[in-house]
Amino acid sequence: MTFKGENRRKNDESGGILVISPMPKNVFRDHEIQSTADRIREILRQNDIRVVKAHKELPKSVSEIPESRMIIEGAPFSVYEQLQWIEQLKDLILEIRKAGKPLLGSCFGHQCICASFGAKVERAPKAEFGIYKAKLTEEGKKDPLFEGVDLVFSTIQTHGDKVVIPPENQDIRVLASTEDCPVQAVAIGENIRAVQFHPEMRRFQMSAIALLMEDRIEQDIFKGDRKAMTNFFTSMIEKHGEKFHPDYPKAKKTGIQILRNFLKMTAKKSA
Repeated sequence: MTFKGENRRKNDESGGILVISPMPKNVFRDHEIQSTADRIREILRQNDIRVVKAHKELPKSVSEIPESRMIIEGAPFSVYEQLQWIEQLKDLILEIRKAGKPLLGSCFGHQCICASFGAKVERAPKAEFGIYKAKLTEEGKKDPLFEGVDLVFSTIQTHGDKVVIPPENQDIRVLASTEDCPVQAVAIGENIRAVQFHPEMRRFQMSAIALLMEDRIEQDIFKGDRKAMTNFFTSMIEKHGEKFHPDYPKAKKTGIQILRNFLKMTAKKSA
């Protein structure tokens, strides 16, 4: 599949991936590190990936999406903000479900997908920033998204909101949870999966995101001291490097496995 202005190779297994990015700008440019799309290209070993900005390039309908799979990445926004593009994205998600196209969401993408199907997104009593242990539910143990993943696994987290699923909701199946965030991964039908954590993110990206969200981090993390927060995340880069958290290598490996599982489990559906 070829897109105008870009040299992309065909990939019979994928049929192309559309990354919907709610990021207002390339927050990683100043850090000279890879964007989310670059990381996904590397992890999935393919080049046929197109990126659109959710706030200005969002497709109006599924019929405008030639790719066979979609990924909605994270962003420094809350789903409950009164923004037109967020409502339009929710409508598109519902249309994707009806069309049966595979969709994966991470962080903001996870929350937006869940909200589209009746879940509530609210400020979490305790934000998760860094490496956290998640545990698979009984549903998660059987789900192909987590094939080859340990029962308890390390995740990369950068969020202050959480998903709450009403008891009467029958659309969303919970696949994984953490101690402070019970809805860490979900399945909706056969074609939609979403994870609160970042399977694509790396240590430098974590720091860049944290700095971008300086005004949005809950008060209790750094007790309102933004300078302390900035210094903390900057020190991760300058002092710790690859060793900034002992479980980082495990979280990185698991993230790669989950992304590749998504590609594998949806190969037939996207053919």
